[in-house]
Amino acid sequence: MRQGIWVGQMSTGENKYQIQLAAPMDDFYEALDRFKWVVLLLSPLLVVLASAGGYWLSRRALAPVDQITRAAQELSHSTGLADRPFRTRLGKALRSRACPLGTERGNSSVCEALSHPAIGSELT
Repeated sequence: MRQGIWVGQMSTGENKYQIQLAAPMDDFYEALDRFKWVVLLLSPLLVVLASAGGYWLSRRALAPVDQITRAAQELSHSTGLADRPFRTRLGKALRSRACPLGTERGNSSVCEALSHPAIGSELT
């Protein structure tokens, strides 16, 4: 039988006393052992559940990004968009301001970007 022992000192006047209390600790240690086994057995399950929950949450949070990525890939691989002209006044104005004298004197990267089908489709 395991016992928990508490030791304390008490003084009254010139006399000093040492007090010892003992209590059985079997119930405490049995509960502690049961808790240890529950934690050891459930830890792997909790790790798997936390991983699955994190994966599900990240997939759900990144679904709009995946959707935008797929749409951009479909636009870049589809045919007929490279020849799409600027149809709006805004598109024509942007192109004329960015490339006033063609790509020789204008900013060629801006001219190329304004000629890109994705930007042309946003401006129409």
